[in-house]
Amino acid sequence: MNMPRGVKVNDDVIESPNNQMHTLSMEKMAAMYISLQETVMHMQSEMYACKERELTLQHTMEMQKLEIKALREELHAMKNMTIQMQDNRMPEIERKLLSLEAEKEILVKANAEIKSTIEGKEDVIMTRWKDVLLKETPKITQRLSNTMDVLDAKEQYEIERRKNNIVIRGMQENETENALSLGENITKFFEDHFAMRDVIVYAAHRVGKKQLEGKSSRAIVCTILDERKRAMILDSSKVYLKGTSFFVTEDRTPQEQERRRQAYASRKANQNA
Repeated sequence: MNMPRGVKVNDDVIESPNNQMHTLSMEKMAAMYISLQETVMHMQSEMYACKERELTLQHTMEMQKLEIKALREELHAMKNMTIQMQDNRMPEIERKLLSLEAEKEILVKANAEIKSTIEGKEDVIMTRWKDVLLKETPKITQRLSNTMDVLDAKEQYEIERRKNNIVIRGMQENETENALSLGENITKFFEDHFAMRDVIVYAAHRVGKKQLEGKSSRAIVCTILDERKRAMILDSSKVYLKGTSFFVTEDRTPQEQERRRQAYASRKANQNA
């Protein structure tokens, strides 16, 4: 049995099913309307943002167009300036090229003339030089012989002058050193290392450029008049000075040092062969 809409039963109003469905549909439609409004508002906001970006892009494009236009105008002006400069400089460059070509022709011609002159006189010059050499060769040979004799005599003099000398390396050098203290140190050196208390040092001096403080000391050249004691010191130095920083050698001339160096190199080469 269908009850009529709004029928009151026991003081209660009973809603019909159609009325309930209608109420629910209205609520959904209201919610959808609100959601739709929010969506529309969001889309409007996005549209406004897009329009702002579009205006910004249009402004940027306009600025870029102006810059491109300015660059094109500047490039065009530079191109016109370059063309004008080329037009102005071309006659001058052509004149210089013509001048250089003319100078080149003159130089080539002068070179050919000089070469011809030299070739024509070469035989005469060579003949004259041959005659001069033939005449002067005996004199030159004699002069060379005399020079070698002088050099040999000088070398012999140096060897004779150094025959009583010995060279000591490794002795400490100080700022207050003088000839007297150096002689005393050498005498003590012979006493300490060779047990020789009666070695008379006639003269002593250091050789070479003075070293900076803290660098190695310079070698000492000393003269010992007693040839026997000098020979004993040289012969026994390798034994008495073994394991020390001292070295005692003969006072050799540069030529002697070079001959000994070459002989040592030759021996080493023969040993390695």
